[in-house]
Amino acid sequence: MPIENERKYLIRLNSEKEIAKIAESKQVIIQKYILISRGTVARIRKIHDKKTYYLFTFKQEVLGKTVEIEKEITKKDYKMLSKNTIRELQKVRYNYQGWELDFLKNKNKTYIAVAEYEMSENIKNPPFIPEFINNLIFYKIKLKDSRFSNKKLYDVKYAESLYRKYLWVKQFIY
Repeated sequence: MPIENERKYLIRLNSEKEIAKIAESKQVIIQKYILISRGTVARIRKIHDKKTYYLFTFKQEVLGKTVEIEKEITKKDYKMLSKNTIRELQKVRYNYQGWELDFLKNKNKTYIAVAEYEMSENIKNPPFIPEFINNLIFYKIKLKDSRFSNKKLYDVKYAESLYRKYLWVKQFIY
Protein backbone atom coordinates (compact mmCIF):
# COMPACT_ATOMS: atom_id res chain seq x y z
CA MET A 1 0.00 0.00 0.00
CA PRO A 2 1.23 3.51 -0.71
CA ILE A 3 2.44 5.33 2.39
CA GLU A 4 2.12 9.11 2.39
CA ASN A 5 5.42 10.78 3.22
CA GLU A 6 5.70 14.42 2.36
CA ARG A 7 7.82 17.34 3.48
CA LYS A 8 6.09 20.72 3.57
CA TYR A 9 7.39 24.28 3.80
CA LEU A 10 5.65 27.62 4.15
CA ILE A 11 6.50 29.94 1.28
CA ARG A 12 5.88 33.62 0.59
CA LEU A 13 2.30 34.51 -0.36
CA ASN A 14 3.41 37.01 -2.96
CA SER A 15 5.50 34.51 -4.94
CA GLU A 16 2.73 33.09 -7.15
CA LYS A 17 3.48 35.26 -10.20
CA GLU A 18 7.18 34.33 -10.06
CA ILE A 19 6.32 30.64 -9.81
CA ALA A 20 3.74 30.81 -12.61
CA LYS A 21 6.47 32.01 -14.99
CA ILE A 22 8.73 28.98 -14.44
CA ALA A 23 6.25 26.24 -13.49
CA GLU A 24 6.10 23.13 -15.63
CA SER A 25 2.33 22.91 -15.13
CA LYS A 26 -0.56 24.52 -13.30
CA GLN A 27 -3.66 22.91 -11.80
CA VAL A 28 -6.76 24.50 -10.33
CA ILE A 29 -8.07 22.18 -7.62
CA ILE A 30 -11.35 22.09 -5.72
CA GLN A 31 -10.95 19.65 -2.85
CA LYS A 32 -13.84 18.52 -0.67
CA TYR A 33 -13.78 16.39 2.46
CA ILE A 34 -16.16 13.64 3.48
CA LEU A 35 -16.34 12.97 7.22
CA ILE A 36 -15.75 9.34 8.12
CA SER A 37 -14.08 9.07 11.55
CA ARG A 38 -11.13 10.36 13.54
CA GLY A 39 -7.83 9.47 11.86
CA THR A 40 -9.57 8.67 8.58
CA VAL A 41 -10.01 11.06 5.69
CA ALA A 42 -11.90 10.72 2.46
CA ARG A 43 -11.77 13.50 -0.07
CA ILE A 44 -12.79 14.21 -3.61
CA ARG A 45 -11.01 16.51 -6.01
CA LYS A 46 -11.93 18.29 -9.19
CA ILE A 47 -8.68 19.09 -10.96
CA HIS A 48 -8.36 21.24 -14.01
CA ASP A 49 -5.16 21.59 -15.97
CA LYS A 50 -5.37 20.90 -19.70
CA LYS A 51 -8.53 18.89 -19.03
CA THR A 52 -10.79 18.32 -16.04
CA TYR A 53 -10.69 15.09 -14.08
CA TYR A 54 -11.90 13.85 -10.70
CA LEU A 55 -10.23 11.86 -7.91
CA PHE A 56 -11.35 10.06 -4.78
CA THR A 57 -8.73 9.71 -2.02
CA PHE A 58 -8.89 7.65 1.15
CA LYS A 59 -6.33 8.18 3.94
CA GLN A 60 -6.06 6.12 7.12
CA GLU A 61 -3.53 6.28 9.95
CA VAL A 62 -2.05 2.82 10.55
CA LEU A 63 0.77 2.24 13.06
CA GLY A 64 1.93 5.87 12.87
CA LYS A 65 1.94 5.97 9.07
CA THR A 66 -0.64 7.31 6.64
CA VAL A 67 -1.89 4.89 4.01
CA GLU A 68 -3.16 6.84 0.99
CA ILE A 69 -5.22 5.29 -1.79
CA GLU A 70 -6.30 7.40 -4.74
CA LYS A 71 -8.61 6.53 -7.64
CA GLU A 72 -9.96 8.47 -10.59
CA ILE A 73 -13.76 8.80 -10.53
CA THR A 74 -16.39 10.12 -12.94
CA LYS A 75 -17.91 13.60 -12.91
CA LYS A 76 -21.23 11.97 -11.94
CA ASP A 77 -19.61 10.27 -8.91
CA TYR A 78 -17.95 13.57 -7.94
CA LYS A 79 -21.28 15.42 -8.04
CA MET A 80 -23.01 12.70 -6.04
CA LEU A 81 -20.30 12.55 -3.37
CA SER A 82 -20.23 16.38 -3.19
CA LYS A 83 -23.62 16.24 -1.49
CA ASN A 84 -21.98 14.59 1.56
CA THR A 85 -18.96 16.85 1.98
CA ILE A 86 -18.30 18.94 5.06
CA ARG A 87 -15.38 21.15 3.95
CA GLU A 88 -14.15 22.65 0.73
CA LEU A 89 -10.72 23.94 -0.20
CA GLN A 90 -9.69 25.75 -3.36
CA LYS A 91 -6.09 26.00 -4.48
CA VAL A 92 -3.87 26.65 -7.42
CA ARG A 93 -1.01 24.18 -7.70
CA TYR A 94 2.17 24.75 -9.66
CA ASN A 95 4.53 21.87 -10.38
CA TYR A 96 8.26 22.53 -10.61
CA GLN A 97 11.04 19.92 -10.67
CA GLY A 98 8.98 17.37 -8.71
CA TRP A 99 7.74 19.96 -6.21
CA GLU A 100 4.14 21.05 -5.68
CA LEU A 101 3.61 24.71 -4.80
CA ASP A 102 0.08 25.28 -3.51
CA PHE A 103 -1.65 28.64 -3.11
CA LEU A 104 -4.83 28.19 -1.08
CA LYS A 105 -7.52 30.64 -2.11
CA ASN A 106 -10.52 32.36 -0.60
CA LYS A 107 -12.44 34.35 -3.22
CA ASN A 108 -9.33 34.33 -5.45
CA LYS A 109 -7.16 35.79 -2.67
CA THR A 110 -4.26 33.64 -1.45
CA TYR A 111 -4.30 33.14 2.31
CA ILE A 112 -1.51 30.55 2.73
CA ALA A 113 1.14 29.09 0.42
CA VAL A 114 2.90 25.75 0.86
CA ALA A 115 5.68 23.98 -1.04
CA GLU A 116 5.52 20.20 -0.80
CA TYR A 117 7.69 17.30 -1.88
CA GLU A 118 6.43 13.69 -1.89
CA MET A 119 9.11 11.23 -0.78
CA SER A 120 9.53 7.49 -0.57
CA GLU A 121 8.69 5.85 2.74
CA ASN A 122 11.26 6.39 5.55
CA ILE A 123 12.95 9.35 3.81
CA LYS A 124 13.11 12.44 6.05
CA ASN A 125 14.04 15.21 3.60
CA PRO A 126 13.80 15.87 -0.14
CA PRO A 127 16.92 14.91 -2.10
CA PHE A 128 17.14 18.52 -3.35
CA ILE A 129 15.49 21.89 -3.01
CA PRO A 130 15.77 23.98 -6.17
CA GLU A 131 17.39 27.34 -5.39
CA PHE A 132 14.33 29.16 -6.68
CA ILE A 133 12.08 27.37 -4.15
CA ASN A 134 14.65 27.59 -1.35
CA ASN A 135 14.55 31.39 -1.69
CA LEU A 136 10.77 31.38 -1.13
CA ILE A 137 10.79 29.19 2.00
CA PHE A 138 10.55 30.77 5.43
CA TYR A 139 9.44 27.82 7.59
CA LYS A 140 10.15 24.08 7.43
CA ILE A 141 7.07 22.23 8.69
CA LYS A 142 7.84 19.22 10.89
CA LEU A 143 6.99 15.82 9.46
CA LYS A 144 3.49 14.69 10.47
CA ASP A 145 2.60 18.17 11.82
CA SER A 146 -1.16 17.86 11.43
CA ARG A 147 -1.67 21.61 11.99
CA PHE A 148 -0.69 22.06 8.35
CA SER A 149 -2.93 19.39 6.82
CA ASN A 150 -5.22 20.64 4.07
CA LYS A 151 -8.22 19.37 6.00
CA LYS A 152 -7.37 22.04 8.61
CA LEU A 153 -6.02 24.72 6.28
CA TYR A 154 -9.41 25.03 4.59
CA ASP A 155 -10.27 27.29 7.57
CA VAL A 156 -9.04 30.68 6.35
CA LYS A 157 -8.73 32.36 9.76
CA TYR A 158 -6.87 29.36 11.21
CA ALA A 159 -4.48 29.17 8.23
CA GLU A 160 -3.82 32.91 8.25
CA SER A 161 -2.99 32.83 11.96
CA LEU A 162 -0.50 29.96 11.44
CA TYR A 163 1.07 31.79 8.52
CA ARG A 164 1.43 35.06 10.49
CA LYS A 165 2.84 33.20 13.51
CA TYR A 166 5.69 31.61 11.56
CA LEU A 167 6.32 34.67 9.41
CA TRP A 168 6.69 36.64 12.65
CA VAL A 169 9.05 34.01 14.13
CA LYS A 170 11.19 34.15 10.97
CA GLN A 171 12.01 37.79 11.64
CA PHE A 172 13.90 36.79 14.80
CA ILE A 173 15.64 33.70 13.42
CA TYR A 174 17.14 35.02 10.17
